[in-house]
Amino acid sequence: MISTFLTQIARKRDSRIKVVRFADLRGLPEKPLGIVWRGSGGFIIELDADRLKCVYKILFTLFHEIGHIRLNHLYKGRLFRARDSDQEREADGWAFSALGMTEICQRCINTSSEICLRGEDGKQNLH
Repeated sequence: MISTFLTQIARKRDSRIKVVRFADLRGLPEKPLGIVWRGSGGFIIELDADRLKCVYKILFTLFHEIGHIRLNHLYKGRLFRARDSDQEREADGWAFSALGMTEICQRCINTSSEICLRGEDGKQNLH
C-alpha cells in the first residue's frame, strides 16, 4: 500500500525517491523493518506492514532507509542492503539526527520499548 504522506516526506530528503509503501517483508531472510529498491525512475522504500505499528518506529525506519540512500550504503543491483553493521549504525545515526531525536528516543527505538513509546494505558507518550 503506497503512503502518499510518507512519500512526500521522503522526497523532501531525497528527490530520487519515487515512492514509499507498506509491504509484506516477512519472507526476506534478515527480517528487516524496511528495504530500499532501485526501481525504474527512482528508489522505492518498502516498510514492513505487519510489524511497524508505532508512528515513531515508522518514521525512524523511513529515515533509516533514506540514510542508506544519502550515505551511499548501497550495493549494485535492484535490492540494496547495508554491507555491515557499521553502515547500519551510521544509517541509524543519520536518522536520529535528521529527526532531531533525543537520547531517550534513541533508547526507545533501539530497544523497541512499548512502555516508553506507549504508556501502560495504551496511549502514545511524547517525550
